[in-house]
Amino acid sequence: MSGIRMMVSFGWFCNQVEDDDMDELSEGEHGHERLPPEQNLPMVPWYSMLLFDTVFDLLISLKVFLGRFDMRTMQRALHPNDEDYCFDHLAGKDEVWLDFMADCGDGFNSSYQIARLLAQPELEVDCELPDQQSSGDEGDSEQDDSNKTKTKTIKRVFPRGDALVIGGDLAYPHPDSKTYETRLFRCFEYAMKPPPSYHPSAISTRKKAPEGCSSLRNYAGPSVFAIPGNHDWFDGLNTFTRYICQRDWLGGWLLPQKTSYFSLKLPHDWWLFGVDLALENDIDTDQFGFFERVVQSQMGPNDAVIVLTHEPRWLLDVYEDRSNVDAKLSYLIENVLKGRCTVRLAGDIHNYTRHSLVEETHTLKRPASMQFDASRPRISTANLPRRHSFSSPVHKHFPHMKKHEDITNEERVAMDAEQAQSDSGRERSAEHLIISGGGGAFLHPTHIPSPTLSSNGGTYEHKKCYPPAHVSRYCAVQRCDECGLRY
Repeated sequence: MSGIRMMVSFGWFCNQVEDDDMDELSEGEHGHERLPPEQNLPMVPWYSMLLFDTVFDLLISLKVFLGRFDMRTMQRALHPNDEDYCFDHLAGKDEVWLDFMADCGDGFNSSYQIARLLAQPELEVDCELPDQQSSGDEGDSEQDDSNKTKTKTIKRVFPRGDALVIGGDLAYPHPDSKTYETRLFRCFEYAMKPPPSYHPSAISTRKKAPEGCSSLRNYAGPSVFAIPGNHDWFDGLNTFTRYICQRDWLGGWLLPQKTSYFSLKLPHDWWLFGVDLALENDIDTDQFGFFERVVQSQMGPNDAVIVLTHEPRWLLDVYEDRSNVDAKLSYLIENVLKGRCTVRLAGDIHNYTRHSLVEETHTLKRPASMQFDASRPRISTANLPRRHSFSSPVHKHFPHMKKHEDITNEERVAMDAEQAQSDSGRERSAEHLIISGGGGAFLHPTHIPSPTLSSNGGTYEHKKCYPPAHVSRYCAVQRCDECGLRY
């Protein structure tokens, strides 16, 4: 795998689509007719009466459906074969580029701008060049007003991704036919139109390969995969299923997925797990079983996995003062993947933030005074059943259970060795925790997160964010001034 393009767009980039960009809609290779004014939707007015409808949908989902009906279980009944969740058409390539975005489908200008960038065959970007990599006059140098630091940049070219991955919250404020059509599909169709054979009213029941291709492996164009976010679950995943799982194209991107979660096999023993946490912030049993079977039957010990979720629980748990919210997912990462999870990727928070591993805390080192004699095996009774006394009702009425108590020391040592072997795989945490929720929605601040945090046995340090923290503070103060607030 060669790289991932993270798409980030916020209000000050471009509050209005420029006229020359609109001309390209009718003149470009993938152009459409000029956008009608009624389809140029503004940003969602969050501080308005519109939210009452969204709150009502949320209450219905939480009180009626949550805990009683889970669409993920229905998906497993409709698609019982694991092949419907696995995609390996990119695994045979020498290199693969992935585009990632999340939290899209807001105002047309910002959402279209991101879709337009994603549609470009390549993007030329000025990238910051670390001092240790710079040499001679390569790249451009810029010095700030304080003359204390120097930023060196170099132009890099990023090709369009072989696959676009969307990390949830596809349309705001709530999912229905209108928001998905106008705030999501319309933006992508104007950015790169679908093939002439595509009809928006058609329902894809078999997800066939594109015309002229015998399978996905023969398809050379871009594809798209998406997981639902909390906003996509407000109607019980109904709209997401109709538009993502039952359509063939999102603009010029092929839509091969049939369900809300999937595994994507990449070259050089890399994988991407698209996980659906629903409104419970955790995976369900069927989903856990699917990923477990993929790990056990298809992965090697040195494979690397990118785990994609909508919500970044490693950050939200800190501010919500909660723990063990995603217990099943954490167990999957720590006990099933066993160190294979290299990157955690999420959206939900509308900015870019990266934390990188600086310390691992899986292994507890004991002081010398507490070291055990290696010649004497330690016998653990943690996994053994409780021994009942002779007067216990269990021992009296269920004598057959006594055989579990007659375990020899050798059997207990063997059980300890097996447990130690299973724990030995958890030697490293994910290298990076990445949030990239700049798909076109409003901006969240970046100056609030703490410099360090702990997740899945590792300690992480805040490395990069966009916008920079000082710009985020300035924007926050500016918004307060506009609202008439003073400190």
